[in-house]
Formats: sequence, C-alpha cells, structure tokens
Amino acid sequence: MQGNGGRVEALRRFSSLIGESETGWMHGPIRRSGELTDREFEVFILLGRGLSNQGISELLFVTERTVKAHVTRILAKLQLESRLQVGLVAQAYLFGVALTARADRTERAEAPQAYAV
Repeated sequence: MQGNGGRVEALRRFSSLIGESETGWMHGPIRRSGELTDREFEVFILLGRGLSNQGISELLFVTERTVKAHVTRILAKLQLESRLQVGLVAQAYLFGVALTARADRTERAEAPQAYAV
C-alpha cells in the first residue's frame, strides 16, 4: 500500500488535470485513506472500480453483510456520505497511482545508462 504522501501527490496531479475546485473536497478523504485497514482498502479500491456489494463479496470470499460493514467503516473513516463519493475518491487515488507509475517508468526510460548490459 502506498503511503499518505503518495496519495496526496496523486491528488495534486489529478487536480491539476481537471481543476482544483472540482477536486478540493477529495484532499481530506485521500489523506485519511491511510487509516483504512488492508481489507477496507481493498473494498475502497473495488468500490472505485464500480463493483457492487455482491461483486465485492464474491471476489473477497466474504458475505455481503461483511462488505456492508466495511463500506460503513470506510464512509466513517473517510468522512464521506455516499458510496458514490467513495468511488470518486478511489478513482482519483487510482488515477494518481497510474500517473505516478507512468512518471516512474518515463524517468527510468530517460535516465542515462551508466553501464551497458
């Protein structure tokens, strides 16, 4: 799992693409996503991919009731009001991770090679 600093940087990159006013409300939830347990974080990401409680329960081999409990805790920890908000924050997080990974690959590709292998 990526640390909070990476999540905040990812949000900054996302914000620069679509405008701060549309994403300003996401800063807090992305910072607080570091408070999620590993399982809650998995559910958070799956919500961002648009899965239903049933779909999440099938993927994680838990009951729908367990998924609902995770969603309730995610909403509370991130201080959000709806699954839609959770999904948007998760999408921003995933988009930021993708941008970071792409930038890392670009930096490695552009870095001078000291030794030929």
